[in-house]
Amino acid sequence: GSPFTIQVLGTKECPREGSTSDAPPPLGVELRITGWHPRGTPVNFYYTRLEDGEGRSYDAGEACEPLLQGPPLLPGQRAQGYVSFSVPAGARGSTLVYEPRLLDASGQSRKQRIEVPLGERD
Repeated sequence: GSPFTIQVLGTKECPREGSTSDAPPPLGVELRITGWHPRGTPVNFYYTRLEDGEGRSYDAGEACEPLLQGPPLLPGQRAQGYVSFSVPAGARGSTLVYEPRLLDASGQSRKQRIEVPLGERD
């Protein structure tokens, strides 16, 4: 089975206070991660990025609270919180990517990638 599962619980806009930019406000994505990896599943927003249909990638930011972060999850434990992305209007075919490093049985660190389709940003 998968070393962790990820669910998208919802999205919201997270305007920056005092922002005078014409750019759309950051998009917050609420996630729930359930760990199944025996050596623990890392939980942090900085393992997350958004990829659009044109091949652009957007790193996660801290615009929405509560942030997705916390200690590694033991099997069956869950964590929930927001990751946010500054994505231009009209971005199409967005995919959320969560890619933490997990320790294998020999103690080697390996990236484990899970993708979740998100859809379009109006």
